[in-house]
Amino acid sequence: MGEKFRNMNDIMKEITGDSNPSEKKKNGKWYSASSSYWSTKEATVDGVLGGFGWISEIDLANSKKLLTSLFPTLPPNSVVVDCGAGIGRISSGLLQNFFDVIDLVEPDSRYMKKAIESINSDKLGESFCCGLQSFDPKPKRYTCIWTQWVLNYLTDDDLMSLFARFVPALADGGLIILKENVSRSKFLLDRDDTSVTRPDTHFKKLFKKANLELVQTSVEEGFPENLLPVRVYVLR
Repeated sequence: MGEKFRNMNDIMKEITGDSNPSEKKKNGKWYSASSSYWSTKEATVDGVLGGFGWISEIDLANSKKLLTSLFPTLPPNSVVVDCGAGIGRISSGLLQNFFDVIDLVEPDSRYMKKAIESINSDKLGESFCCGLQSFDPKPKRYTCIWTQWVLNYLTDDDLMSLFARFVPALADGGLIILKENVSRSKFLLDRDDTSVTRPDTHFKKLFKKANLELVQTSVEEGFPENLLPVRVYVLR
């Protein structure tokens, strides 16, 4: 499941081979390694889920229940952004059934092409082919900001900066929904895709530091016990 580390600083030292790496060096090593990994993976459900494509149905069913409870009614012209959209698995299988317009953020151009093709053309909004560390959303645009299995590819500094840009991007009554694997105590580094699994306690520290209100959180049900827990955070 990954090598255990005490904190993100120790992980960055390990990745860069530098006891005091600069921000430029940290970001360069971190993001280039992750991009290289995903460039070799097939643009399929099984490819984007790391060989666990069979969990997609469970995941989408859980997410449908969540959105139904959070948005019993939606305003006209509701807009959602799918952050780390991949091939459009969530946009096509979930989000387009709830929201009027879907924006996409995805750094891999092959995946973005598949995502665009997977969504009903009348639902497609703007497409941003970039990493979330570079995504700068428009103010007051989003009824919902959806991020899933993607924040583990961001450094803590870039994650905090992203949260700061998310807040003004929410429309009135809008919500941020995060679905991420969480570790039980230590930070877990996956050297294959250069990602980090953070503890639940660390996420909550980041939310507090970013002045985000934690509306609700829960552990997803139905996933195999041998996989890391998947936790949902609803924020505003």
